Amino acid sequence: DGRVFDRWSTPLAGEDGVYRGRAWYFRDVSDLKRAQEDRSRLYESELVARLEADRGRARLAFLLEASTLLTGALDIEATLKALAELVVESLADCCAIDLTREDGSIVRVAVASNQDLEMSGDGLAAGVIRSRRPLLIPDAGQAPPGLLQAFTGSPVGSYVATPLVAHSRVLGCLSLALASPGGPRYGPDDLALAQDLAQRVALALDRARLFEAQRHIAMTLQASLLPPGLPEIPGVEIAARYRPASATSEVGGDFYDVFGVGEGAWALAIGDISGKGVEAASLTALARYTVRAAAREHRQPREILLRLNEAVMDERPSSRFLTIAYGRLRWRASGLRLTVACGGHPPPLLLRAAGTVERAGRPGTLIGFLPGPDLPEKVNELKVGDVALFFTDGLTDVRGPSGTFGEERLVALLQECAGLGAEEIASTLEDSVVAFQAGEPRDDLAMLVLRVVGPVP
Repeated sequence: DGRVFDRWSTPLAGEDGVYRGRAWYFRDVSDLKRAQEDRSRLYESELVARLEADRGRARLAFLLEASTLLTGALDIEATLKALAELVVESLADCCAIDLTREDGSIVRVAVASNQDLEMSGDGLAAGVIRSRRPLLIPDAGQAPPGLLQAFTGSPVGSYVATPLVAHSRVLGCLSLALASPGGPRYGPDDLALAQDLAQRVALALDRARLFEAQRHIAMTLQASLLPPGLPEIPGVEIAARYRPASATSEVGGDFYDVFGVGEGAWALAIGDISGKGVEAASLTALARYTVRAAAREHRQPREILLRLNEAVMDERPSSRFLTIAYGRLRWRASGLRLTVACGGHPPPLLLRAAGTVERAGRPGTLIGFLPGPDLPEKVNELKVGDVALFFTDGLTDVRGPSGTFGEERLVALLQECAGLGAEEIASTLEDSVVAFQAGEPRDDLAMLVLRVVGPVP
Protein backbone atom coordinates (compact mmCIF):
# COMPACT_ATOMS: atom_id res chain seq x y z
CA ASP A 1 0.00 0.00 0.00
CA GLY A 2 3.05 2.33 -0.35
CA ARG A 3 4.00 2.40 3.32
CA VAL A 4 7.75 2.56 4.13
CA PHE A 5 8.98 0.53 7.06
CA ASP A 6 11.84 1.71 9.23
CA ARG A 7 12.85 -1.77 10.17
CA TRP A 8 14.33 -4.64 8.26
CA SER A 9 11.62 -7.22 8.93
CA THR A 10 8.16 -7.73 10.44
CA PRO A 11 6.37 -10.85 11.77
CA LEU A 12 3.44 -12.34 9.89
CA ALA A 13 0.37 -13.55 11.86
CA GLY A 14 -3.18 -14.50 10.94
CA GLU A 15 -6.44 -13.16 12.35
CA ASP A 16 -6.28 -15.91 14.89
CA GLY A 17 -2.99 -14.52 16.10
CA VAL A 18 -1.07 -17.60 15.10
CA TYR A 19 2.50 -16.85 13.99
CA ARG A 20 2.92 -17.68 10.36
CA GLY A 21 6.45 -16.44 9.66
CA ARG A 22 8.33 -13.22 8.94
CA ALA A 23 8.39 -10.84 6.00
CA TRP A 24 11.67 -9.17 5.08
CA TYR A 25 11.82 -5.82 3.33
CA PHE A 26 14.82 -4.72 1.27
CA ARG A 27 15.65 -1.32 -0.19
CA ASP A 28 18.35 -0.63 -2.80
CA VAL A 29 20.71 2.01 -1.28
CA SER A 30 23.51 1.58 -3.82
CA ASP A 31 23.05 5.08 -5.24
CA LEU A 32 22.90 6.60 -1.77
CA LYS A 33 25.93 4.60 -0.70
CA ARG A 34 27.90 5.66 -3.74
CA ALA A 35 26.91 9.28 -3.22
CA GLN A 36 28.07 9.13 0.40
CA GLU A 37 31.35 7.51 -0.62
CA ASP A 38 31.85 10.14 -3.34
CA ARG A 39 31.22 12.93 -0.84
CA SER A 40 33.69 11.31 1.55
CA ARG A 41 36.34 11.01 -1.14
CA LEU A 42 35.78 14.62 -2.23
CA TYR A 43 36.06 15.80 1.34
CA GLU A 44 39.27 13.87 1.86
CA SER A 45 40.68 15.18 -1.44
CA GLU A 46 39.72 18.72 -0.52
CA LEU A 47 41.33 18.31 2.89
CA VAL A 48 44.54 16.97 1.33
CA ALA A 49 44.51 19.80 -1.24
CA ARG A 50 44.09 22.37 1.51
CA LEU A 51 46.90 20.84 3.52
CA GLU A 52 49.14 20.79 0.45
CA ALA A 53 48.19 24.38 -0.36
CA ASP A 54 48.94 25.45 3.20
CA ARG A 55 52.23 23.60 3.07
CA GLY A 56 53.06 25.14 -0.30
CA ARG A 57 52.25 28.62 0.95
CA ALA A 58 54.40 28.06 4.02
CA ARG A 59 57.32 26.87 1.88
CA LEU A 60 56.86 29.74 -0.53
CA ALA A 61 56.83 32.20 2.37
CA PHE A 62 59.99 30.57 3.74
CA LEU A 63 61.78 30.82 0.39
CA LEU A 64 60.68 34.43 0.03
CA GLU A 65 62.05 35.28 3.47
CA ALA A 66 65.28 33.40 2.74
CA SER A 67 65.66 35.17 -0.61
CA THR A 68 65.12 38.56 1.03
CA LEU A 69 67.81 37.71 3.56
CA LEU A 70 70.24 36.62 0.84
CA THR A 71 69.57 39.46 -1.60
CA GLY A 72 72.38 42.01 -1.56
CA ALA A 73 74.19 40.21 1.27
CA LEU A 74 77.78 41.47 1.64
CA ASP A 75 78.68 40.12 5.07
CA ILE A 76 78.24 36.56 3.91
CA GLU A 77 79.09 34.79 7.18
CA ALA A 78 76.62 36.87 9.19
CA THR A 79 73.98 36.27 6.52
CA LEU A 80 74.52 32.51 6.50
CA LYS A 81 74.27 32.38 10.29
CA ALA A 82 70.95 34.22 10.11
CA LEU A 83 69.81 31.84 7.36
CA ALA A 84 70.67 28.78 9.50
CA GLU A 85 68.52 30.22 12.29
CA LEU A 86 65.67 30.76 9.83
CA VAL A 87 65.92 27.16 8.59
CA VAL A 88 65.76 25.84 12.16
CA GLU A 89 62.60 27.86 12.76
CA SER A 90 60.85 26.26 9.78
CA LEU A 91 62.44 23.12 8.41
CA ALA A 92 64.90 21.45 10.73
CA ASP A 93 66.06 20.76 14.25
CA CYS A 94 69.62 21.42 13.17
CA CYS A 95 71.13 23.22 10.16
CA ALA A 96 74.77 23.54 9.14
CA ILE A 97 76.40 25.36 6.23
CA ASP A 98 79.92 24.39 5.15
CA LEU A 99 81.97 26.28 2.56
CA THR A 100 84.99 25.26 0.54
CA ARG A 101 88.17 27.33 0.63
CA GLU A 102 90.51 28.07 -2.23
CA ASP A 103 92.88 25.33 -1.03
CA GLY A 104 90.08 22.76 -1.10
CA SER A 105 89.57 22.59 2.66
CA ILE A 106 86.09 22.78 4.17
CA VAL A 107 85.10 25.20 6.91
CA ARG A 108 81.81 25.35 8.82
CA VAL A 109 80.64 28.96 8.74
CA ALA A 110 77.14 28.61 10.19
CA VAL A 111 75.25 26.21 12.45
CA ALA A 112 71.97 26.48 14.33
CA SER A 113 69.95 24.06 16.46
CA ASN A 114 66.73 24.24 18.46
CA GLN A 115 67.66 21.20 20.53
CA ASP A 116 70.91 19.70 21.77
CA LEU A 117 71.34 17.97 18.42
CA GLU A 118 74.65 18.98 16.83
CA MET A 119 76.46 18.03 13.66
CA SER A 120 79.87 17.12 15.01
CA GLY A 121 81.90 17.10 11.81
CA ASP A 122 82.05 17.82 8.11
CA GLY A 123 82.39 14.21 6.96
CA LEU A 124 78.90 14.06 5.48
CA ALA A 125 79.25 17.51 3.94
CA ALA A 126 82.61 16.53 2.43
CA GLY A 127 81.00 13.50 0.80
CA VAL A 128 78.21 15.61 -0.68
CA ILE A 129 80.73 18.18 -1.93
CA ARG A 130 82.95 15.54 -3.52
CA SER A 131 80.07 13.69 -5.18
CA ARG A 132 78.26 16.92 -6.18
CA ARG A 133 75.06 14.98 -5.48
CA PRO A 134 72.41 15.53 -2.78
CA LEU A 135 71.92 13.05 0.03
CA LEU A 136 68.52 12.09 1.47
CA ILE A 137 68.24 9.72 4.45
CA PRO A 138 64.54 9.57 5.46
CA ASP A 139 65.10 7.22 8.41
CA ALA A 140 68.37 7.37 10.30
CA GLY A 141 67.55 3.97 11.80
CA GLN A 142 68.22 2.47 8.39
CA ALA A 143 71.20 4.70 7.62
CA PRO A 144 74.88 3.76 7.46
CA PRO A 145 76.66 3.86 10.86
CA GLY A 146 78.68 6.87 9.75
CA LEU A 147 75.57 9.04 9.77
CA LEU A 148 74.82 8.47 13.43
CA GLN A 149 78.49 9.09 14.29
CA ALA A 150 78.27 12.53 12.67
CA PHE A 151 75.87 13.78 15.34
CA THR A 152 76.03 14.39 19.07
CA GLY A 153 73.26 15.16 21.54
CA SER A 154 69.72 14.11 20.66
CA PRO A 155 69.22 11.08 18.42
CA VAL A 156 68.96 12.00 14.76
CA GLY A 157 65.82 10.91 12.96
CA SER A 158 66.25 12.10 9.37
CA TYR A 159 68.86 13.94 7.30
CA VAL A 160 69.10 15.79 4.00
CA ALA A 161 72.08 17.58 2.44
CA THR A 162 72.66 19.21 -0.92
CA PRO A 163 75.72 20.83 -2.53
CA LEU A 164 75.94 24.57 -3.13
CA VAL A 165 76.72 24.89 -6.83
CA ALA A 166 77.06 28.08 -8.89
CA HIS A 167 78.37 28.16 -12.46
CA SER A 168 79.52 24.51 -12.18
CA ARG A 169 81.61 25.31 -9.13
CA VAL A 170 80.87 23.60 -5.80
CA LEU A 171 80.98 26.27 -3.09
CA GLY A 172 79.88 24.19 -0.11
CA CYS A 173 77.07 22.13 1.39
CA LEU A 174 73.75 22.81 3.11
CA SER A 175 72.78 20.17 5.71
CA LEU A 176 69.47 19.73 7.57
CA ALA A 177 68.59 17.19 10.27
CA LEU A 178 65.52 16.20 12.28
CA ALA A 179 65.84 14.81 15.79
CA SER A 180 63.66 12.40 17.78
CA PRO A 181 63.33 9.11 15.87
CA GLY A 182 59.68 8.30 15.31
CA GLY A 183 58.80 11.92 14.51
CA PRO A 184 58.60 13.70 11.12
CA ARG A 185 60.74 12.43 8.27
CA TYR A 186 62.31 14.09 5.27
CA GLY A 187 61.04 13.01 1.87
CA PRO A 188 61.49 13.90 -1.80
CA ASP A 189 59.55 17.16 -1.40
CA ASP A 190 61.85 18.23 1.41
CA LEU A 191 64.88 17.39 -0.71
CA ALA A 192 63.48 19.51 -3.54
CA LEU A 193 62.95 22.42 -1.14
CA ALA A 194 66.49 22.04 0.22
CA GLN A 195 67.88 22.05 -3.34
CA ASP A 196 65.90 25.20 -4.15
CA LEU A 197 67.27 26.89 -1.04
CA ALA A 198 70.80 25.66 -1.79
CA GLN A 199 70.65 27.16 -5.26
CA ARG A 200 69.68 30.54 -3.82
CA VAL A 201 72.48 30.33 -1.27
CA ALA A 202 75.01 29.41 -3.95
CA LEU A 203 74.00 32.34 -6.16
CA ALA A 204 74.26 34.72 -3.18
CA LEU A 205 77.73 33.35 -2.41
CA ASP A 206 78.76 33.76 -6.03
CA ARG A 207 77.51 37.35 -6.10
CA ALA A 208 79.29 38.17 -2.84
CA ARG A 209 82.57 36.67 -4.02
CA LEU A 210 82.33 38.46 -7.35
CA PHE A 211 81.59 41.74 -5.56
CA GLU A 212 84.54 41.20 -3.23
CA ALA A 213 86.84 40.49 -6.17
CA GLN A 214 85.65 43.63 -7.96
CA ARG A 215 86.02 45.63 -4.77
CA HIS A 216 89.58 44.36 -4.30
CA ILE A 217 90.42 45.37 -7.86
CA ALA A 218 88.84 48.79 -7.31
CA MET A 219 90.72 49.33 -4.04
CA THR A 220 94.00 48.27 -5.65
CA LEU A 221 93.43 50.59 -8.59
CA GLN A 222 92.30 53.37 -6.26
CA ALA A 223 95.46 52.99 -4.16
CA SER A 224 97.58 53.26 -7.30
CA LEU A 225 95.95 56.62 -8.03
CA LEU A 226 96.97 58.06 -4.64
CA PRO A 227 100.54 58.84 -3.54
CA PRO A 228 102.14 55.98 -1.59
CA GLY A 229 103.18 58.42 1.13
CA LEU A 230 103.46 62.09 2.01
CA PRO A 231 106.74 63.99 1.66
CA GLU A 232 108.40 65.69 4.58
CA ILE A 233 108.06 69.45 4.26
CA PRO A 234 110.37 71.42 6.59
CA GLY A 235 108.43 73.31 9.25
CA VAL A 236 105.09 71.82 8.17
CA GLU A 237 102.95 69.02 9.54
CA ILE A 238 100.88 67.33 6.89
CA ALA A 239 98.08 64.76 7.11
CA ALA A 240 95.85 63.19 4.47
CA ARG A 241 92.59 61.27 4.52
CA TYR A 242 90.77 59.35 1.84
CA ARG A 243 87.52 57.50 2.50
CA PRO A 244 85.71 55.92 -0.46
CA ALA A 245 81.97 55.59 -0.52
CA SER A 246 81.40 52.33 1.37
CA ALA A 247 80.01 49.11 -0.09
CA THR A 248 81.17 49.99 -3.59
CA SER A 249 83.09 47.99 -6.14
CA GLU A 250 83.88 50.99 -8.35
CA VAL A 251 86.88 53.28 -8.32
CA GLY A 252 86.02 56.59 -6.73
CA GLY A 253 86.57 59.98 -8.27
CA ASP A 254 88.41 61.83 -5.48
CA PHE A 255 92.19 62.11 -5.42
CA TYR A 256 95.00 64.08 -3.79
CA ASP A 257 98.72 64.49 -4.35
CA VAL A 258 101.66 66.18 -2.62
CA PHE A 259 105.11 66.32 -4.23
CA GLY A 260 108.25 68.43 -4.44
CA VAL A 261 108.78 70.62 -7.50
CA GLY A 262 112.35 71.75 -6.85
CA GLU A 263 113.81 75.04 -5.59
CA GLY A 264 112.48 74.32 -2.11
CA ALA A 265 108.86 74.30 -3.26
CA TRP A 266 106.07 71.75 -3.01
CA ALA A 267 102.85 71.20 -4.89
CA LEU A 268 99.52 70.21 -3.38
CA ALA A 269 96.54 69.05 -5.41
CA ILE A 270 93.14 67.72 -4.51
CA GLY A 271 90.41 66.96 -7.01
CA ASP A 272 87.10 65.33 -7.79
CA ILE A 273 86.41 63.46 -11.03
CA SER A 274 82.86 63.30 -12.32
CA GLY A 275 81.45 59.78 -12.14
CA LYS A 276 83.08 56.55 -11.02
CA GLY A 277 84.56 53.42 -12.49
CA VAL A 278 87.17 52.80 -15.17
CA GLU A 279 86.59 56.08 -17.00
CA ALA A 280 86.94 58.03 -13.76
CA ALA A 281 90.14 56.12 -12.97
CA SER A 282 91.64 56.92 -16.36
CA LEU A 283 90.79 60.61 -15.95
CA THR A 284 92.25 60.60 -12.42
CA ALA A 285 95.52 59.17 -13.74
CA LEU A 286 95.56 61.74 -16.55
CA ALA A 287 94.96 64.58 -14.07
CA ARG A 288 97.61 63.48 -11.56
CA TYR A 289 100.38 62.89 -14.05
CA THR A 290 99.57 65.95 -16.16
CA VAL A 291 99.74 68.12 -13.03
CA ARG A 292 103.05 66.55 -12.02
CA ALA A 293 104.54 67.07 -15.48
CA ALA A 294 103.26 70.63 -15.81
CA ALA A 295 104.49 71.55 -12.31
CA ARG A 296 108.08 70.93 -13.42
CA GLU A 297 107.74 73.36 -16.30
CA HIS A 298 105.57 76.08 -14.76
CA ARG A 299 105.51 77.78 -11.37
CA GLN A 300 102.17 79.54 -11.43
CA PRO A 301 99.24 77.35 -10.33
CA ARG A 302 97.04 78.95 -12.99
CA GLU A 303 99.40 77.88 -15.79
CA ILE A 304 99.49 74.33 -14.49
CA LEU A 305 95.69 74.10 -14.42
CA LEU A 306 95.54 75.53 -17.97
CA ARG A 307 97.81 72.69 -19.14
CA LEU A 308 95.55 70.24 -17.33
CA ASN A 309 92.46 71.72 -18.98
CA GLU A 310 94.05 71.32 -22.42
CA ALA A 311 94.94 67.68 -21.70
CA VAL A 312 91.45 66.87 -20.46
CA MET A 313 89.77 68.61 -23.41
CA ASP A 314 91.92 66.54 -25.78
CA GLU A 315 91.68 63.16 -24.08
CA ARG A 316 88.59 62.95 -21.88
CA PRO A 317 85.33 61.19 -22.80
CA SER A 318 82.77 63.72 -23.92
CA SER A 319 80.80 63.67 -20.65
CA ARG A 320 83.73 63.79 -18.21
CA PHE A 321 85.19 66.74 -16.35
CA LEU A 322 86.84 67.39 -13.02
CA THR A 323 87.35 69.96 -10.30
CA ILE A 324 90.72 70.63 -8.70
CA ALA A 325 92.38 72.90 -6.17
CA TYR A 326 96.12 73.30 -6.73
CA GLY A 327 98.56 75.02 -4.39
CA ARG A 328 102.26 75.89 -4.55
CA LEU A 329 103.99 76.02 -1.17
CA ARG A 330 107.36 77.70 -0.58
CA TRP A 331 109.25 79.16 2.34
CA ARG A 332 110.28 82.77 2.05
CA ALA A 333 112.06 85.11 4.43
CA SER A 334 108.71 86.45 5.60
CA GLY A 335 107.22 83.02 6.18
CA LEU A 336 105.48 80.30 4.21
CA ARG A 337 103.72 81.36 1.02
CA LEU A 338 100.80 79.33 -0.37
CA THR A 339 99.53 80.27 -3.83
CA VAL A 340 96.26 78.63 -4.80
CA ALA A 341 94.24 78.29 -8.01
CA CYS A 342 90.89 76.48 -8.18
CA GLY A 343 89.28 74.91 -11.21
CA GLY A 344 85.62 74.55 -10.16
CA HIS A 345 86.69 73.18 -6.78
CA PRO A 346 85.80 74.42 -3.27
CA PRO A 347 88.60 76.81 -2.25
CA PRO A 348 90.82 75.55 0.59
CA LEU A 349 90.20 77.01 4.05
CA LEU A 350 92.78 78.73 6.24
CA LEU A 351 92.53 78.48 10.01
CA ARG A 352 94.67 81.24 11.43
CA ALA A 353 96.49 80.76 14.70
CA ALA A 354 94.15 83.38 16.21
CA GLY A 355 91.12 81.15 15.42
CA THR A 356 89.66 82.94 12.41
CA VAL A 357 88.88 81.09 9.17
CA GLU A 358 89.19 82.45 5.64
CA ARG A 359 89.26 81.09 2.11
CA ALA A 360 92.66 80.42 0.60
CA GLY A 361 91.46 80.61 -3.02
CA ARG A 362 88.87 82.01 -5.41
CA PRO A 363 86.25 80.09 -7.42
CA GLY A 364 87.26 79.12 -10.95
CA THR A 365 85.90 77.25 -13.98
CA LEU A 366 85.54 73.46 -14.17
CA ILE A 367 88.46 71.68 -15.81
CA GLY A 368 87.57 70.10 -19.14
CA PHE A 369 84.41 72.17 -19.54
CA LEU A 370 85.58 75.20 -21.57
CA PRO A 371 88.65 75.77 -23.75
CA GLY A 372 89.55 79.01 -21.95
CA PRO A 373 88.69 78.59 -18.24
CA ASP A 374 88.86 81.39 -15.68
CA LEU A 375 91.43 80.28 -13.09
CA PRO A 376 92.23 83.12 -10.69
CA GLU A 377 95.07 82.79 -8.17
CA LYS A 378 95.27 83.89 -4.56
CA VAL A 379 98.51 84.32 -2.58
CA ASN A 380 98.39 83.51 1.12
CA GLU A 381 101.10 84.17 3.69
CA LEU A 382 101.12 81.56 6.43
CA LYS A 383 102.55 82.00 9.90
CA VAL A 384 103.40 79.51 12.62
CA GLY A 385 100.18 77.95 13.94
CA ASP A 386 98.20 78.53 10.74
CA VAL A 387 96.38 75.57 9.16
CA ALA A 388 95.41 75.02 5.50
CA LEU A 389 92.63 72.55 4.68
CA PHE A 390 92.23 71.21 1.13
CA PHE A 391 89.07 69.10 0.81
CA THR A 392 86.54 67.60 -1.61
CA ASP A 393 82.79 68.07 -1.44
CA GLY A 394 82.47 64.68 0.23
CA LEU A 395 83.32 66.58 3.40
CA THR A 396 80.56 69.17 3.04
CA ASP A 397 77.82 67.60 0.90
CA VAL A 398 77.26 64.58 3.15
CA ARG A 399 73.66 64.41 4.36
CA GLY A 400 72.47 63.67 7.87
CA PRO A 401 69.21 63.81 9.82
CA SER A 402 69.41 67.61 10.06
CA GLY A 403 70.29 68.22 6.40
CA THR A 404 73.63 68.77 4.68
CA PHE A 405 76.85 69.10 6.68
CA GLY A 406 77.76 72.23 4.71
CA GLU A 407 80.69 74.63 4.72
CA GLU A 408 79.31 76.68 7.61
CA ARG A 409 79.38 73.66 9.92
CA LEU A 410 82.84 72.76 8.58
CA VAL A 411 84.17 76.25 9.38
CA ALA A 412 82.79 76.08 12.93
CA LEU A 413 84.31 72.63 13.43
CA LEU A 414 87.65 73.77 12.03
CA GLN A 415 87.70 76.67 14.49
CA GLU A 416 87.29 74.18 17.32
CA CYS A 417 90.46 72.46 16.10
CA ALA A 418 92.67 75.50 16.80
CA GLY A 419 95.88 74.36 18.48
CA LEU A 420 95.58 70.72 17.35
CA GLY A 421 98.15 68.96 15.19
CA ALA A 422 97.53 68.10 11.54
CA GLU A 423 96.73 64.45 12.24
CA GLU A 424 94.37 65.35 15.08
CA ILE A 425 92.57 67.86 12.89
CA ALA A 426 92.18 65.35 10.04
CA SER A 427 90.84 62.69 12.41
CA THR A 428 88.43 65.13 14.06
CA LEU A 429 86.98 66.26 10.74
CA GLU A 430 86.67 62.72 9.39
CA ASP A 431 85.07 61.34 12.56
CA SER A 432 82.61 64.23 12.75
CA VAL A 433 81.46 63.78 9.16
CA VAL A 434 81.09 60.02 9.55
CA ALA A 435 79.08 60.49 12.76
CA PHE A 436 76.90 63.13 11.09
CA GLN A 437 75.89 61.17 8.02
CA ALA A 438 72.74 59.05 7.81
CA GLY A 439 73.29 55.62 6.27
CA GLU A 440 76.07 54.74 3.86
CA PRO A 441 78.07 57.62 2.32
CA ARG A 442 77.21 58.31 -1.29
CA ASP A 443 80.39 60.16 -2.19
CA ASP A 444 84.10 59.79 -1.58
CA LEU A 445 85.88 62.01 0.92
CA ALA A 446 89.41 63.34 0.60
CA MET A 447 91.34 66.01 2.51
CA LEU A 448 94.81 67.41 3.05
CA VAL A 449 95.68 69.22 6.28
CA LEU A 450 98.80 71.39 6.56
CA ARG A 451 99.87 73.02 9.81
CA VAL A 452 102.79 75.44 10.01
CA VAL A 453 104.99 74.59 12.98
CA GLY A 454 108.13 76.50 11.94
CA PRO A 455 110.76 77.65 12.23
CA VAL A 456 111.63 79.05 8.84
CA PRO A 457 114.23 76.66 7.35
